[in-house]
Amino acid sequence: LSACEEEASDPGQELPPENMEQEETVPDEEYSITVPYEYPEPVGNSNHEMMESCNIPEDILKNMDTPALIESILRYPLLASFVDMASLPPEPYKYAVDLQLAEKHFNAIPELYGRKDGIQQLEKKNALLQEKVEAYSAALRMGEKAEDIHGMDLICARIVEVLLEEMRERSEQP
Repeated sequence: LSACEEEASDPGQELPPENMEQEETVPDEEYSITVPYEYPEPVGNSNHEMMESCNIPEDILKNMDTPALIESILRYPLLASFVDMASLPPEPYKYAVDLQLAEKHFNAIPELYGRKDGIQQLEKKNALLQEKVEAYSAALRMGEKAEDIHGMDLICARIVEVLLEEMRERSEQP
C-alpha cells in the first residue's frame, strides 16, 4: 500500500476497512459516507473526457465525510494529470500542481474547498504524508535503501500540501 492509502502504524496492525484511517472523533452526523469512493475505469478519447468520467456522483460526494473525501481525491485515477512532472521542481518533490485544472474538471476539489473542517483534515493528512516524505528523504541522504515510499506517495504529499496552502489562502480572503 502507498502512504496515500495507509496511515503510519505498527507493521502488524490491521488496516481499517477500505484502508481508511479511523478517526477517534465522532463522525460529523451530516455525512453518512465514511469510506473513499471506488472509481470506475476512466473512459473517453481525451484526457478531459476521462477526467469528467471519473467525477464522483453528487449524491455520494455531498454525503461523504471530509477524511473520506480527501482519500477519494488522493485515489483519483487521473491525479497525476494535475501535477507537472516535466519541469524540475525548485525543491525536491515540490512539483507544480495545477489546482485550476483540478477544480475545473474534478468535482471533489470544489467540494473540499467548501468543507468547514477541510483545513483541519488536510493538516492531519499532510502531517502523515510529510513524515513519510521526510523519512524517505533522510534515508536517501544517508545512502540507505528507502523502499517504503512510492512515486505516487510523493505526488499525494505534494497535492495535499498545495490543497492545504490554497484552502488557507481562501480562508484569509474576505
